[in-house]
Amino acid sequence: MITIDLTGSYAPGSTIVSYEVDMGDSTQYASSTVSHEYLVVGTYTLTITIVEGSDASLEATATYEVN
Repeated sequence: MITIDLTGSYAPGSTIVSYEVDMGDSTQYASSTVSHEYLVVGTYTLTITIVEGSDASLEATATYEVN
């Protein structure tokens, strides 16, 4: 099980309007908190996108290995 908590995120001078979390296994969430269980062993690329009120966005990726 992997848990992602983005509630402490902030955008100086702007407002966060949405969160997008792509778990890399065809599962996507639009939430600042996510709990997800991978059902298949493998390596997954997680992508987190935070969209600000000015339509700017910040994207981060990480690789997660499930054994």
